[in-house]
Amino acid sequence: MQSTIGNVPSVSRKLRNPTHNFHCRHTPFGIAPFFVAAVLPGETLKNLSFQARVVTKPIKNSLIGWWQEFYFFYVKHRDLDESALFQSMVLDPGVGITSSAYYKNTAVTDVNPFTGFHSGKGMNWVEACVTVIVREYFRDEGEPATYVAGGNMHAAKLNSNSWVDSLTAQSTMTPLDPSADADASGTITVSEVDKALRTYEMMVAGGLVNMSYEDWLRSYGVRQAEIPRNVPELVRYVREWTYPSSHIDPISGAATSACSWSIAERADKDRFFAEPGFLIGLTVTRPKVYMRGLKQAGVSLMDDAYTWLPAILRDDAAASIKKVADSPDDALGGILSGTTSSWYVDIKDLLLYGDQFINFPLAAADAQVVDLPSASLQSRYANDVDIASLFKTGTDGPLGVSMDGVVRLSILGTQTDTTPQGSTFGQPF
Repeated sequence: MQSTIGNVPSVSRKLRNPTHNFHCRHTPFGIAPFFVAAVLPGETLKNLSFQARVVTKPIKNSLIGWWQEFYFFYVKHRDLDESALFQSMVLDPGVGITSSAYYKNTAVTDVNPFTGFHSGKGMNWVEACVTVIVREYFRDEGEPATYVAGGNMHAAKLNSNSWVDSLTAQSTMTPLDPSADADASGTITVSEVDKALRTYEMMVAGGLVNMSYEDWLRSYGVRQAEIPRNVPELVRYVREWTYPSSHIDPISGAATSACSWSIAERADKDRFFAEPGFLIGLTVTRPKVYMRGLKQAGVSLMDDAYTWLPAILRDDAAASIKKVADSPDDALGGILSGTTSSWYVDIKDLLLYGDQFINFPLAAADAQVVDLPSASLQSRYANDVDIASLFKTGTDGPLGVSMDGVVRLSILGTQTDTTPQGSTFGQPF
């Protein structure tokens, strides 16, 4: 018997042009949603345009600039953590989604204001979308999603890479040398040494940690079709830089500095939506910052033949990893002010990503300076104290950036207005 669903007659497609206004506040380094729109299977995004005016509250540093970023994603039902539940919802009218972790039934006073425009009642699709977007686009593989900014927003990394990105404490470093005494007999045999050497060489050939199961199969000449992953799709990304501008506080009359942006962008490439889901917009405001925990230039680590990366060891992934005994009796002791334990770093990162250079002592009161690397060698996320120190008034941190704007969409689909203004209609089933 032929499915009746397959017999649904085709309908000529028409443009719909929804307009989504937004007026939001967020914290620097916080990942803030500002727009969401549902899309249906078979529709095509013909055009997306948006305008935004973004202004910070008065900031301390009148010299160092800031970035303002906007992201637009297409998130399918199948991209979400509870995709099986959402697929059942559209297939069976009797299936509800009140069991979803994102279905809320709390008092308004308990609502997290940074998980979208949501009163605490019903399905919070924005929070469901933001959760997977943060994991896929704003976190490294295996990195916890628990970093927060402004008290409870998902945090974005500092907006630049550095040689300190690969800092690893000795206590957490995985040994690269396999044990030769495989049977723990206390006697190391020639065969055990040979096996350990071959194991090490295989680790080096595989980049030590970067070989996947598919990579291992390819080493045998077996090629597997890539398994598609259900992840959100980035539709548009915009980033603009600005320096602080001076103005007079109309209340106090004092001269202050603030950052502001006037942004107008568009996305004109056709985007076909094969599955139900959402277009969602996220914004991040990231000031350029300096790290207080770095006490000298990273090139001071290049003090032997290995740290100058000899060409003969180019294929040895471990050759560029340097151990630093960060203690007073070590020549490099104290290069990081926040830790007194030994640590490892990949010297290649210094060549690939760069360093900072400061020729005066950084005081505790200096603005746009973060206390990184931390004692645990975390070097990518600013904390709330760092964020509060950006502003003239420290309490401005959690909501220090305000913006207003509009998103306009042109979507080719089959939906038309069947209840125009002033019409009457009967009670639905």
